This record gives sequence, C-alpha cells and structure tokens, in this order.
Amino acid sequence: MNPASTRRFRSLLSLLMAETFVARWKERLKLPESGAWKRILRERLSAVPFSESERTFTLFDFLLSDLPKRVKRRPALTYQECAEAYGWFCQAVLSGESIYVQYAENYAFYLKDVLCSDEAIPATAEALSGLYRANRANGSSCGFNRLIPGDLTTLHEAEQTMETGQYEDFLSATGQQKYEEYAERLQRSEVFLKDWELIKASFPKKMDKPIVRRSLLMERNWQTGFGASFDDADASFQAVFDLFCWKWYLWGMAGDEPLLLKPSVSVTAYGTQLFIPGYLSLDPKRDLDFKRINRLHRARGSVKKQGAAFAESREQFDALSKEARQAERKGRKQGLKGDALMDHVLEQIGRPWADPRQLRRWLG
Repeated sequence: MNPASTRRFRSLLSLLMAETFVARWKERLKLPESGAWKRILRERLSAVPFSESERTFTLFDFLLSDLPKRVKRRPALTYQECAEAYGWFCQAVLSGESIYVQYAENYAFYLKDVLCSDEAIPATAEALSGLYRANRANGSSCGFNRLIPGDLTTLHEAEQTMETGQYEDFLSATGQQKYEEYAERLQRSEVFLKDWELIKASFPKKMDKPIVRRSLLMERNWQTGFGASFDDADASFQAVFDLFCWKWYLWGMAGDEPLLLKPSVSVTAYGTQLFIPGYLSLDPKRDLDFKRINRLHRARGSVKKQGAAFAESREQFDALSKEARQAERKGRKQGLKGDALMDHVLEQIGRPWADPRQLRRWLG
C-alpha cells in the first residue's frame, strides 16, 4: 500500500471510530440520532434528583460533540479506554448516581481534563479506565455491580423520596401509625419543649437556619475523628444538639418543629440500607412493605438467586461461557461463519446437541 493509500485508509478508519463512538453512546444513553438529543438530555438531567443539570450537561456535550473528534485523532488503546470510562461515568450521572460511586461527575470532570490534554494518559486515569469498564460476558455489568441500572424509574422515585425526606411509602398502615403516635407524643411533651427552650436560650445565634441538623452517622456506626468537642462555639453547640437529638430520636429541628426519625429504606452504591429508629417496636410483616423494599433493592439490576445449588450452576455456566468464547475466536480465525461457526463452537465445548439460543447466552 502506497503512502497516499495508507493515509486515506487511516483517515477512513479514524472517521469510522468517531462515528461508531457517537452511535454507541447515543444508544447506551437512549438518545436519538438527530440533533434533538440536546433538548431531550437537558430534560432528563433536570428530572434527576440532586442533579446540577446545567453543570453536568457540559459533560454530555463533550462526550457527544468534542470527544469523538479526539477519539478520531488519538486511536491509542489507552486513550480509547479512557474515553469509554468517561462515557460510563456520564451514564452514572444520568442514572441518578445513588447506585454508583459518590459524585460520579467528579470522576468524569477529571477524565475530561485528561482527555483534553495532549499529554500521555496518567497512571490514575489508566487505573480508572481499567476498573470502570463493562464485563466482556455482560456489557451492562462491572464486576459484581452494574453500569446500567435495571429499573431506572424505581431508582429515581426512591431518590425523590430521599430528597423530600418522605419515607412513608415503605411503611404499611401499622408502621405509619406507630410513627405518627410518637410524633404526636413528642409535640405534646412538656419535657421536650423545655429542652428545646433551653437550647435556644443557650445558643441563640445558631437558630437562624431553616433546618438544624445533628451530626451524620457513619457507615456501620464507625466513629471518626475525636468526637464531641467544646473548643469553640460551633463545636459546643453541635455537641449539645447531638445529645438533644439522641434523647428524642431526632435528625434535626425545622424551626420549632421536631424532625422525628422515620423508618427508612435507602439505596446506596453498596447495597440497600434499612434503618429502624430505636423508639419503634418493630413487627416486620405488619410495619414494612417488603414487596416495595425488594423492588427497590432489585432496581440496580438482576439480583440472582443464591444458595449452594445456584452457585454450582453459575460456576458451570461461567466455565462454559469461557470455553465457548475461546472456541468462537479460534473458529473465526479459521474463517468459519454462521451455522458452521456455531456448530464448531458447540462441538468444541462438548455440547453438539445444544440449542443455538443457549449458545448465544454462553457467548454473552
């Protein structure tokens, strides 16, 4: 091939890479091929709870407008993998982030800076790209976790619930009744009112916020730092207010209104948390809507059945999948296609009688 032909070939290859990149990400993000994708994307981002839609829109504009040109110019594998990881972090932002690593947009903005630089891909970006990628056998999975949620509507509904602090959907009628009973008792308690007046008198300058919150609990109640401090006015107030909230099972105060802790269900990056306030006498079958809780837990993606028999079956499936993919690669190198390739793969894995649909499952 002469130099001119080589240049034309590389130009066509680069153009194909850019067009394929855009098409792939529009399909994953469920966006149309036409120019209307910007309007649709803005609408979807504005509906995502906790989202700074104008700020995060720039990530997607770069993904689908500028980055394809850069992908075209830099076909090196490390750059391509970095671009893919960037796209997956954008996907997390659009999905609401609750089932992903916290602040996925920060990862995306970091990778955007890397992708805009003419320097070599740094080790940190290379590590992110190597970790945050789809499993070969399943394009929507990443390790045991998921890149694309299975039920985005349920996740967004749960995030809207968290945003407003309304967890009643996960309570049955009896559970809601128990909560309301304690809320009414709290409002009528003379001791509670006396305690609150004491705090307001002791810290009058701390009462100017719409909501005063207690300190957050750490995961699994691990303690960090040195705990309560009385070194200055802010620390002293927080220490006293935390004690007040502990005494009455509160997460804060909205003016003079106590914010009593509720039984709550929250989906997180690592699983589904069920919180039961200490004042509640729990009757799980009567107080909680486990059908709804389970639907939320499964919303991140298919949760497979577990147990010894299921584990053994999955191990056999994974082993056959590996063998099938290896046999497929060897068959393609031999020039096999279509039915001949399928027959070759089934013969190589010792399943010549298997249904072609089953083979497609093994091949992922």
